Amino acid sequence: MRTHHVWMMMTRMFSLPYLCNGADVTTTNRSHVTAFLPHQHGMDPQALFADAVRAVLQRWTALNLAVTNDWGDGRSEEKRDALFVQIISGFPAGKKAPDPTELETFLDQFMEQNFSTDADDESPYEVICLCLC
Repeated sequence: MRTHHVWMMMTRMFSLPYLCNGADVTTTNRSHVTAFLPHQHGMDPQALFADAVRAVLQRWTALNLAVTNDWGDGRSEEKRDALFVQIISGFPAGKKAPDPTELETFLDQFMEQNFSTDADDESPYEVICLCLC
């Protein structure tokens, strides 16, 4: 089996200010972040989490390369959808979020097993951090 190695410089597409409507969440002033807390606006946290995961996965270069080039043995889009469902189902309402390093390992294994892809650019960790922020 051939393994695809993904070596790339990460663009700032995954930067926190980009995903948080331009708010500078990297500063010590966190008032921008607390303004987006879902419970303060009557929003469903599970639905917001699903939307965030979907947005991050749609922008993940390694996953997009794997799907576009059909590294998933003819079922790439189905496998991408399965990844989304597995991430979402791993966060039942009211439960504590899992350890980011465990999720990074999960993403690494998923990409290797389903797309024969080794994401050597550390993007699985960044994807998980963005999903949990």
